[in-house]
Amino acid sequence: MDVPGGSVTFMFYSKANSNRKGFQCLTEPLPVAVRDLDGSKLLHSQAFHFFGTAECAEQGCVVLTTGTEPVWLPAFYAKDASKVIDPTGGGNGFLGAFVVGYQETGSVVEAAKYGHVGASFMIEQIGCPERTGEGEDERWNGCSVSGRLADYQAMLSSHWD
Repeated sequence: MDVPGGSVTFMFYSKANSNRKGFQCLTEPLPVAVRDLDGSKLLHSQAFHFFGTAECAEQGCVVLTTGTEPVWLPAFYAKDASKVIDPTGGGNGFLGAFVVGYQETGSVVEAAKYGHVGASFMIEQIGCPERTGEGEDERWNGCSVSGRLADYQAMLSSHWD
C-alpha cells in the first residue's frame, strides 16, 4: 500500500502461551522490535505506521497507535448472544477483515471495526460462513457485509451516547 514517503508494512505478532499450537510449535515468536530483525536497520521511520490491536475475544479489542489515545471497541456480539455457535476462526476473520478495512479506509480504528464484523460472520456456525451472490448482491450467512458494518457503526453510536 502506498503512503506519502513510503509504504505500509503489516506485522501481526502473537505471543503464544505455553500451549502453542500448529506451526507456532515449530518456530520462535516473531520479533516485536525493529532492532530484533536480524541486523536490519530502520532507515525511514516516517514511512512506517506503528500500531497494535489487542483482541480480547467476546470483550472486543483495544487499538493502540503511535501518538494517540487507546480506543476500545466492543465485539459485534455480546458474550451470551444466541447467534454465536463456535468461536473457532474468529481471530482469523478479524485479521482478514482488518486488512481489508485498512486498505479501504486508511484508519486503524475503522479497520478494527471491519475486523469485528468479519469475526462475527466466522463465529455464527461451525466451519466457514456461507457466501452467496457477487458484488452488491454478495451475502455472508444471508447477510450483507456492508449492512452489518452499518449496524455495528449504529451500535457504537448508541454505545457511546
